Amino acid sequence: MARVFISVLGTTKYGECSYCFGEQPICHSVRFVQEALVNHICSNWGKDDRIVVLATDLAYEKNWLDNGHGDESPGLATLLRASEPEVKAKIEEPVIIPFGKDGDEIWDIFDRILSIFAPNDKVTFDITHSFRSLPMLVMTVLNYAKVIKNIEIEGVYYGNYEARNMALNRAPVFDLKVFDNLLNWTVAIDAFLSSGDASKAVRLAKGKADTIARAKKGSDPLIKPLRKIASCLEEFSKTMSTCRGTAISDSVNKLKNSIHETNDIKMDPAFKPLLKHLEARLQTFTGSKIDDGIRAAEWCAQHNLVQQGFTILREFMIGYVCNGYGTDPEDYPARKRIEDCIGSDVHAWSEHKKNKRKKIDDLDIAPPLMILKGKPELLDLFGRLYDCRNDINHAGIRKSPSDPKTLIDGLNELISQARTLVLKN
Repeated sequence: MARVFISVLGTTKYGECSYCFGEQPICHSVRFVQEALVNHICSNWGKDDRIVVLATDLAYEKNWLDNGHGDESPGLATLLRASEPEVKAKIEEPVIIPFGKDGDEIWDIFDRILSIFAPNDKVTFDITHSFRSLPMLVMTVLNYAKVIKNIEIEGVYYGNYEARNMALNRAPVFDLKVFDNLLNWTVAIDAFLSSGDASKAVRLAKGKADTIARAKKGSDPLIKPLRKIASCLEEFSKTMSTCRGTAISDSVNKLKNSIHETNDIKMDPAFKPLLKHLEARLQTFTGSKIDDGIRAAEWCAQHNLVQQGFTILREFMIGYVCNGYGTDPEDYPARKRIEDCIGSDVHAWSEHKKNKRKKIDDLDIAPPLMILKGKPELLDLFGRLYDCRNDINHAGIRKSPSDPKTLIDGLNELISQARTLVLKN
């Protein structure tokens, strides 16, 4: 793992100024923003770290080499190498990139930037002199490299020479990493909402809280809510993936409350809408255990947790029958008796249907229906639910296993039937 500073060099004859973070100058008057950033950011870097400049052939001639504009001024190469006593990072020869005039050249630039990164590099990118579409390409390749090479972005900087204070001749440097952070959050919350996997969002929330705590010595009001959201997201995600039925309503309520607690706390402007979007997706859970069980099965179906969906739906529909007989679904000896009766009734109903009889009252096979007599909708639902659940729990190692599509479609159909029955009753 190494740190890498990457910058784009243009062809312009740059004017001198001091660059600042906020009101604080980070350098004396310089022509190249790269000189200011390298001396400020890379001053404690070592020999395994690297400084890489991207340049077209013309930019190489005009600004990397000395006297590029015919005025005998030193080029960026000379100025960066003059910093080597303090900056021990390796200053590499520029990576020559094409002008980017068509699709092929843009892909060529993409490949050349990507080739700079080694696995697990920590990357700082200066886009001050990026031209035309290059800033968008840079952000794209950085995010691609996060996946392909597991890089970490430490900063994305833009030195705004045009916005300088003319009286002091100072230009601000903006750290655009906030937009990379927003993209990370967008991807993480989308992953949670599409797959049910909260691990990325949990990592980001914990990391954000830790970063704020270090910077503000634990005094920021956002620290505690972020850590609470991380904890509640993790709990909810694990509750669903491990089918912890009795904990579903509680875990949902905790997550809703943790999001609600951020309402009056100042945070990045685009972050709150993401949390609101997440909160809206949780509004289907009402706090009623049976209803929440069906909603949980629906959540599983939407997030490709098919096996968990069948398991949760089965257990909560048994709880629904328990409630119908005034039995506490968590009185486990009583629940087991009702579960056994449901199993017997489902078997009897299956045999009855095989004999092509139409009415439950015509049933003349043993054992007779015990608790679902007069409830053909429930008998049909439990029959299919038990069959699908057994099929998926035994990995399809049985006679006539269902194909994946049949199981996925079956889960959605059973959830719809269950919701209709529960609402009706």
